[in-house]
Amino acid sequence: MNEKYTLTTIQDEAVPLASAPAGGSSLQISLLMMGVIAVLVVISVIILYRYLEQCRELRMRLTELDEELLTGAGRRYRYSRKWLSDALNEKEARMGGAAFAESRAWKRGLAARRVSAQEQKI
Repeated sequence: MNEKYTLTTIQDEAVPLASAPAGGSSLQISLLMMGVIAVLVVISVIILYRYLEQCRELRMRLTELDEELLTGAGRRYRYSRKWLSDALNEKEARMGGAAFAESRAWKRGLAARRVSAQEQKI
């Protein structure tokens, strides 16, 4: 019990960097992360929109060729681009010839380009 203890007095002084993290301002890091998340959300929405738009176009083409095929499948394959494209390719292959080219020319502008290309050949 004869140990000596020393008492150290700490003075209150303003420490400017005491509240900031080691990496810099937390506001800038937070804004950067929110920006990155916002960009990822926008990209995800664009990709989802394109996927759904492609599914809608495939469904439209399938209903033009065979309406019963989609009603028989029900909602199960409504948003399956793989199933829709496989079914469309199979249906077009069965049709063959001019019907195949006709079903492919339904997109906007494609038919006009084919007509102008045929006119140039003549």
